[in-house]
Amino acid sequence: MSRMIVTVKRGKRWANILDGNYRSSSTHFTQEEAIDVARQRAQQKGYEHVIYRKDGTIREVNKYLPLTVQR
Repeated sequence: MSRMIVTVKRGKRWANILDGNYRSSSTHFTQEEAIDVARQRAQQKGYEHVIYRKDGTIREVNKYLPLTVQR
């Protein structure tokens, strides 16, 4: 089962929330800032990234494989 990070509007800011949590892992003034941070984390950890619009509808869903370090 893959983990998920969600980018959603909370009040006047955009928040990134890891699945199973209520509290935001990060908040941002713009949606693009929030997406950039969440995308980086999702790519590093191999998470699914769900991006919501202001109206609460899903804008985009991306699934990433975890990055592996080659020796």
